[in-house]
Amino acid sequence: MALNFDCALLSATDIHAADDRAAQLGIAPEALMQRAGAALTTAILQRYPMGHVLVICGPGNNGGDGFVIARLLAEREWPVTVCTLQGDLPTRAPAVTHAHQYPNNCQPFSAINGSFLQQVDLIIDAGFGVGLSRPLDAQWHALLQRVQHSQKPVVAVDIPTGVGDFGQLYTQYPAQAELTLALFKKKPAHVLNPGRFYCGEVLVCDIGLTEEHLPNGPRFYENTPALWAEQWQQTRPQAQSHKYDRGHVLVFGGPQLTGAPSLSALGAAVSGAGLVTILTHASSWAIYAAQMRAVMVRVIQDDKDFQTQINADKVGAVVLGPGAVGCAELSDYLHRLLKSQQPCVLDAEALNVMADDPARYFPLLHPRCVLTPHAGEFARLFFHHSFSLNDDRLQAVQIASQQTGAVIVLKGAETLIGTPQGQLIINNNASPYLATAGSGDVLAGAIGAFLAQKVSAHLAAAMAVWLHGRAGCLAGVGLIADDLPDWLIRAQKELTQLDNAE
Repeated sequence: MALNFDCALLSATDIHAADDRAAQLGIAPEALMQRAGAALTTAILQRYPMGHVLVICGPGNNGGDGFVIARLLAEREWPVTVCTLQGDLPTRAPAVTHAHQYPNNCQPFSAINGSFLQQVDLIIDAGFGVGLSRPLDAQWHALLQRVQHSQKPVVAVDIPTGVGDFGQLYTQYPAQAELTLALFKKKPAHVLNPGRFYCGEVLVCDIGLTEEHLPNGPRFYENTPALWAEQWQQTRPQAQSHKYDRGHVLVFGGPQLTGAPSLSALGAAVSGAGLVTILTHASSWAIYAAQMRAVMVRVIQDDKDFQTQINADKVGAVVLGPGAVGCAELSDYLHRLLKSQQPCVLDAEALNVMADDPARYFPLLHPRCVLTPHAGEFARLFFHHSFSLNDDRLQAVQIASQQTGAVIVLKGAETLIGTPQGQLIINNNASPYLATAGSGDVLAGAIGAFLAQKVSAHLAAAMAVWLHGRAGCLAGVGLIADDLPDWLIRAQKELTQLDNAE
């Protein structure tokens, strides 16, 4: 199923392909640049009062956009100064066309000193946009340092200068924007650390391009409620709904760490599952039964009994792994679960078992299976593969999901959700207070709840991850996993209220 294009994040490669496609469809590069500059100028006029504007123009298309802004503001009698590296004009089309239409001379960077900057009311950063892929030279570095020390408001065109399109930094002093005006769509830099902290508020400017102008479709998406709005409504109970409509989640409860499965079960229950059952051995039944009221606890004898339970007609999803340390039968349970093709969430100890024998388990993974490793578990799972989180986290998750055919949720400050089709959903709304024992167990249960309600695996993961992150933000200081299910309820109520307000 195609993801919502409104949530797409476009890389430099995507933007270049869109520009080429636009030209093929009859939009001349000079005309597209004029559109971009006009949209950017409109956004600036709507936000800022007239004042002395400094426009910093780079040598490429981002600088060309800056020249359009400068000309349009000057036509409205704004005081405008344009500066380029040596006070010279761009030499490449289409930027050169618009640079020559700007009626005044440009200043070199050397003229933009502290005294000059004190006379400026607003700085437009049209340096490189998505075009930066190497460290900046000393002159750019020095200018950005002076701009930062001036503390004047900065509006960045597409991406602040010094930040790469995936959020990497190419200088010690990136432009610190209070507003970034993104052209066409947001970019990965707007949501990825550390670059996103230099973007300030991000506003998307419509320049008349559509999904038709992307030959290969987007690979990256921002995880927001707009991405899964339809599926969220699908999980809301209707007047005639009964508990089986809302899904039955099974959670395996190990014999030693009984808290983790209990947290997973509660995570599933508060996230909308109509029934949640913990499957455990007879020796542990009393422990789970004493903790659970709304959650059922059922004894299983062996792996065949486990298979009978997970294959029952009304079972919608299975969560396996949280707290399953010391369970000798776990490897057989995992094998039977994967062979059953049931929607499932594999976490914690299930991932460690899989890492010990990938040849046995990897061929059985499927698109309704969600793996939820943290960085250490991911490294163990894919130890023998050519890709590594140390090289490129985004690419590593994309490739791992494509090769396994499963959805992979790499947990962290920015949780990455990879799909078997090679798409990557980026989530950055989490609170650092979620870095507490048991938080991931609650998340595994929440994913299971949405899987059980027949939401596709990648969107079930995206929904749960976003709500989990929002719950952490609402809770804040002092959050422990025991309290997280209550905060998940509040996060869902907040989202429902927003839906009703619309």
